[in-house]
Amino acid sequence: MEAYFVVIGCLVMLALTDLWVGVSNDAVNFLVGAVGSKAAKFKTILFVAAIGLLIGVTFSSGMMEVARKGIVHPEMFYFNEIIIIFIAYAIADVILLDLFNTFGMPTSTTVSMIFGLVGSGTVISIMKIVDAGGTFYDLENYINTAKVITFGSAIIISVVVSFIVGASVQYLSRLLFTFDFEKRFKRWGGIWSGFAITMISFFIMMKGLKGAAFITPEVIHYIENNIPFLIVCSFGFWTILTHLLLQFTKVNVLKGIVLLGTFSLAMAFAANDLVNFIGVSLAAIDAFSIASSAPDPLALKMGGLNAPYTANMFVVLTAGLMMVFILWKSKKSKTVIKMTVGLGSQGDEVQRFQSNGASRALVRGVANMFDGIRAITPQPIKNYVNSRFDRNMAPVWNNPTEAPPSFDLVRAAVNLLVAAALISFGTSLKLPLSTTYVGFIVAMGSAFADRAWGRDSAAYRVSGVLTVIGGWFFTGFMASVTGGLVALIIWYTGFWGMGGLIALAFYLMYKNSKYHKKREKEFEEIENNLLRDSMNKMELYANIRKNSSEYIYSIANLIESCAEGIENSDLKSLKLTKKLSKDAPKKSDMITGYIAKSVKKFDEDEIKKAHLFTDLIGYFNVLSSLVRRMIIQSYDYFDNNHRKMTNAQIHEITVVSNLAKELLNVVGNALANKTYAEHSENIDSRFQAFKTQMNLFKAQQAARLMDGESSSFQNLLYLSQFDYYERLVLNSIKIITLIYKFLEDK
Repeated sequence: MEAYFVVIGCLVMLALTDLWVGVSNDAVNFLVGAVGSKAAKFKTILFVAAIGLLIGVTFSSGMMEVARKGIVHPEMFYFNEIIIIFIAYAIADVILLDLFNTFGMPTSTTVSMIFGLVGSGTVISIMKIVDAGGTFYDLENYINTAKVITFGSAIIISVVVSFIVGASVQYLSRLLFTFDFEKRFKRWGGIWSGFAITMISFFIMMKGLKGAAFITPEVIHYIENNIPFLIVCSFGFWTILTHLLLQFTKVNVLKGIVLLGTFSLAMAFAANDLVNFIGVSLAAIDAFSIASSAPDPLALKMGGLNAPYTANMFVVLTAGLMMVFILWKSKKSKTVIKMTVGLGSQGDEVQRFQSNGASRALVRGVANMFDGIRAITPQPIKNYVNSRFDRNMAPVWNNPTEAPPSFDLVRAAVNLLVAAALISFGTSLKLPLSTTYVGFIVAMGSAFADRAWGRDSAAYRVSGVLTVIGGWFFTGFMASVTGGLVALIIWYTGFWGMGGLIALAFYLMYKNSKYHKKREKEFEEIENNLLRDSMNKMELYANIRKNSSEYIYSIANLIESCAEGIENSDLKSLKLTKKLSKDAPKKSDMITGYIAKSVKKFDEDEIKKAHLFTDLIGYFNVLSSLVRRMIIQSYDYFDNNHRKMTNAQIHEITVVSNLAKELLNVVGNALANKTYAEHSENIDSRFQAFKTQMNLFKAQQAARLMDGESSSFQNLLYLSQFDYYERLVLNSIKIITLIYKFLEDK
């Protein structure tokens, strides 16, 4: 048993790691409403959520039994078998959740736990069934299949219902309050707030108090049998109180609702999801304790785990304090929050997702449907509805030091109200709804109803939503597969395989952390610059110069890398260059975003030559398109196993690509240092030398064509490269020329 003592230690270590990655992922469940609406300072929001977490962990006793006996039937497994199931799940869960966090994808830790245990439990069950000569039908004796099917059904139902209800409530709320909601909210906000707080309070009772170890059965029985009465009393009390606050004080009731909702969802998260992080490890510790007291521990089946469980308050409070610490410190939690806030943002956001065929088709279909509805809707009704959704009525954001809220307090309150109501209703029906699923889909439904998804952003945001939803099902599938695979490896390799897999899990976390840091740094540079609406005109011009210079430097580097790949016939190098070139359109879009913001700030004199400035957008788009096509064509040439270029062609491509690179670097320097006048002659002379050399080589290539020294594929790649070099250089010179003409005195 000494070896298993070490295993239990590893499980505890994995539990602490799982706690970190799990809280990082699930923080979005309760923070996104308050963060997106800026209901309070971020530290205040975290403080409110922290209180909810600490209270919530004391209500987690009931959910802990899910890990012990809710998925596998422990009485069917010996001690060593149940330990393999538990540690296989823990390793798979850490790897999977950290991967989702790295890419900012919210997923369900509940799904990961349930299906991870299903995967590892199923594999060990099959091993036992095979050894015993049983059949597939014996599997139901080992796995609680009814629980798994119920959860899978609840996922699908919750996605559909949450979107419809979230969209409907937000639509009606916006019709009632409009974007200029402060005056109207003073009149009708008492009733609306009373309903909202009642639902959130009911949510606290249903999701919190019922799971508390210190609440007596009599109190729970009273709550369950007097729900209508409690709801009516709560609604009356909160309606009167909030109406009086709105009429006679300056208290911001909406902010209070948002913070109360944040507290309640944080509390429910801790009560429900703490089991996902430490429940399995606590079950393993109990299994070890039970086995240690037996004469032959390895021959003991784990029916003892079926006994009722009461959480150790010291353990859960310690876990709660750790959750609070992680909430404050985790950088990946901020990534997940940013992604969800961005998908529901009312303003212009840097889109984290590219559109795909499914999102474009869905957006097109919905747009056509609404076009049809608008066509038969009387004009007075359309005018009225449009007036209620006029974003120009929204209060002006006057804080120049930070970006405005991604959505207002009305939508934030709706998100929390609907999520609380739906999860409470699901709990009353004993449906295992996920706070992640409901919270995320409600937020997307309210964003859709609030017209946050305009024609310019809908395809990208729908792509993001579909990606997240697909990720949920992918979580279940991958948790099962990974948990099962890890269990199979441990079954055959024992402690050595277990140690290697644990080491692999931490190595992958380390690699993911490095990648996440690099990815977020790049994105934040774009986001922090592009989304700063407080930039004045001169700051925008300076950023256009700076980023144009950096962009042209990057084009020069891509030309060099591509030419080196051709010279060495290096497919691996060209593949890496092809990957790097994917950033070219993103960087181009960032610069054109600056240009678009600048145009909005033009004065009368600048309007007269605005065409010079707006032409830049076309030139940047051409640059990104040209460099991408050049690299793809070069990669495809060698990927199709065509012959190496001739020595003469390699030499000439190298010479011309170097001339092009040097010329682009001169252009970049002139932009960076605002020294176009000093560099103009140098640029012109270099361009003439570039053209002369290129024409000379083209003539030599023509002679080779006549002699048949090279194949048609070699000739095509050679001439295409020269064409790309020339057009890249020409467009770069056009860019600096236009920027100089427009900004020469600025």
